Amino acid sequence: MKISDKGAAFIAAHEGAAPRASRDAAGFWPIGAGPPASAGPPKPVAGMTITRAEAFKILADDIAKVFEPRVRKALGDVPQHVFDGAVSFDFNTGAVDRASWVAAYKRGDMAAAERSLKLWNKAGGRVVFGATGRRGEEADLIFRGRYGPSAAVP
Repeated sequence: MKISDKGAAFIAAHEGAAPRASRDAAGFWPIGAGPPASAGPPKPVAGMTITRAEAFKILADDIAKVFEPRVRKALGDVPQHVFDGAVSFDFNTGAVDRASWVAAYKRGDMAAAERSLKLWNKAGGRVVFGATGRRGEEADLIFRGRYGPSAAVP
């Protein structure tokens, strides 16, 4: 399974497309649509700049190379909206392979899965408003199939 166009738009809307690397709440230096250094080249550093086209190319490459395989391994065969939401979650947290919401989802306990998903709202040990909102939107996507306006494909 691969991320849908709406799923990629959902991620891009949340990550933005910053042309210059800037330190985030957790102390990392994302650039473009926010690829983490662990996703491979380029490794964002202070002062680095890229174009919008480069940002979305990096995003697509990182999703295909790193995040889709991890989500497929963690969740197996799931509906497209679940896959897209889980890729968004993993792109943002890097934790789909160890998140308790995944185990709850796989055993069919959707209430516990949603509660657990929403606990992933911290960076550097502090609650981050943006993460709280994103987990809520990912919950709508994963558990109710609602992509919302942020998934409008340009």
